This record gives sequence, C-alpha cells and structure tokens, in this order.
Amino acid sequence: MLRHRAAALVTVTAVFFLGACDGSSGSSAPPASTSATSAPTATSTAPAPEVTPTSTAVTSTVEAPTPDSPAGPDASVVENILQTTWASLGDPGAELDLSPVLTGTALEDVQNQRQEWIINEWHQEGMARIVSTEIEHTADPAVVLARVCVDSAGVEVKDENGATVNSDIPPEEQRSLMLATFSLVEGRWKLAERQFPDDPRC
Repeated sequence: MLRHRAAALVTVTAVFFLGACDGSSGSSAPPASTSATSAPTATSTAPAPEVTPTSTAVTSTVEAPTPDSPAGPDASVVENILQTTWASLGDPGAELDLSPVLTGTALEDVQNQRQEWIINEWHQEGMARIVSTEIEHTADPAVVLARVCVDSAGVEVKDENGATVNSDIPPEEQRSLMLATFSLVEGRWKLAERQFPDDPRC
C-alpha cells in the first residue's frame, strides 16, 4: 500500500497509484495525445506560479491558468494544473496555497497527501510525464472531463534518508490512466476530482 502511494501521486502518479490504492477507484483513460510539460507550473496561457514553494512560513499562492474559452480548458491548461499539483510534492512541508488550481475533493486529497508525506518524511524527485490527454465535455458547461495517461517512470519518492520508497514498482505500473474532473469556479477552471479505473494501464 505504501509502495503504491509513493508511485502514485508522484504520478501523482506519485498521484495516481496513491489515489487508486487509497480506494479511489473510478476511471481514467486518455486518448488524445499532448506533449508533457516538464515545468511544474499551473499556467498555460497565464504566468507561472507567483512564488516557488519553499519551507518558509509565508504561504505561497500558485496562479491559475486563464481558460482559452468558457467552453472548457484545453489540454495545456489541464497538464499545467496537474504538473503544478505534482510539483507540490517536491517539498510537502512548504506553505503553499493550491486553491487557485484545485477545488473540492481534489484540493482535500492533495492537502491530505502532503500532510501524510510530511509525517512519513517523504518527498518527490523528478516529474511525471503526461503521455496523452483527451478532453470530454459534459452536459454541464461548467464541468469537463479529462482522460490523462501519465508515465511516472521518472519519478522517485524519497524518504528522510534519501532512500527510494517506490523503487520496486514494476514498469507496467509506472504508466496509468487518470480520470480528472475540472470545474469552472469563479471564472477559473480547477481540478475538482480525480479517479482511477480498476485497470489503470494505458
């Protein structure tokens, strides 16, 4: 269980497997392909996070991307929000306000995950790579679904001694599907929920 938590969310694949092992079975599958962004920012059309997370007592606030259209976020906005979320695991103890890019259960899940990693003295090194993203519109114009395939092979979860916690994750489990729900909140698209299918392979 700890092994999968580590691989996930980093996925958040160190986000992904964590969510799946925690019992969040839902769905996630990505078809359309988009190139991954290695930069952990929440911006596709807007600037990067205003303040880089550090261990300072001052709370940093990430800046949310501005949607290209009210119809929904494009793949780059989805990717930047996810990459910003995963980057927060690099220093779980840093005071960081993720509410500009997360809302609802997604915000609660990430906050709980960061707190758990503080207790376990874990942190993430490396970033997950987004292999493909497919956007699906729903009956509600303020809600869209993103099927995202994430490769977490480049992510390592380290403990307080620098040992890799997720080193025994097999290659076939280092790529997973995530079903991400985005909601339009006060003019901003935010990640509201993430789920994982019974078979997360992609």
